[in-house]
Amino acid sequence: QEQIFIMTYNSASILSVPLFLASVFFKVFKLCLVVDIPINFQKKKNFILEIARYIDNYVSLRTFKIYDAMITLVEKTVLDFSPGVPYLVIDYSLKQNKESTLQNMKKTNYIYPDKFIMSYTGALEVYYGIAHIIEAMSILPSNYELHLYGKGTLKHFIEQRAEKNNRIIFHGLVSNEQAREAQVEASLLLLLRTDAELNKYALPSKVIEYLARGTPIISTSISSIPGHLNKYINFVENETPDAIAKAILELTKDEDTYYKILEKAKLGQKYVLQNCLWEKQAKKISGFIEKFIKK
Repeated sequence: QEQIFIMTYNSASILSVPLFLASVFFKVFKLCLVVDIPINFQKKKNFILEIARYIDNYVSLRTFKIYDAMITLVEKTVLDFSPGVPYLVIDYSLKQNKESTLQNMKKTNYIYPDKFIMSYTGALEVYYGIAHIIEAMSILPSNYELHLYGKGTLKHFIEQRAEKNNRIIFHGLVSNEQAREAQVEASLLLLLRTDAELNKYALPSKVIEYLARGTPIISTSISSIPGHLNKYINFVENETPDAIAKAILELTKDEDTYYKILEKAKLGQKYVLQNCLWEKQAKKISGFIEKFIKK
């Protein structure tokens, strides 16, 4: 019987259960590209949805172990949920023809701003620390503005706070091109997470996107970020509003300090644009897959 090679994108039960059934009747080599964690840690308020989440987590976790090999963005995900399985760790990457073009790079290298524009682009959810940075605005001086782009469950909360504070500007959902432009023009980019489980297992793809812009990043400690990228990021002690405001003020207190984090951001941009491209990752993935294909 010829071997069938099947690769799935993540291990959601809707994919892994049929794959398991197929492997009962056929000789199947099962490979998973693990981008997201195999279970959903976010509890639901609705009782029925919470039961559904529990069942789906149980099934997903059991079927996660059926794979013969894995390609992952976060090594800890494989080590904790499917130990002993051969795996390859890759970097989340950019499309070379879109993300790494000159218009997506920071245009102003050494201008110390009179007004600091802090931007966040992405899902507007509690576990992304949105409420914390909004609270930090009450501590920061009047020459600091917060610009928020995206959609999510905190939309109405943000709109209410923006009405009371004209230094909080909510842009809503914008195009990818507009988001990239906002990231380039910002003085600081915010990457905050408050969920411990997400921090361990879910790589924030936003970190690669942000680094590609050459704009300084302020982030909470996120263990799923690959260690070799940490030197390009400015970390806060914790996710409290006081700690966030303190870090922002310290990193922007004078020209010399701000130029240093600009230089750090430029080095991060150079690294990402040279190494974190899907064309390069594809070669690593191809080499890994070839090890398991029987000639």
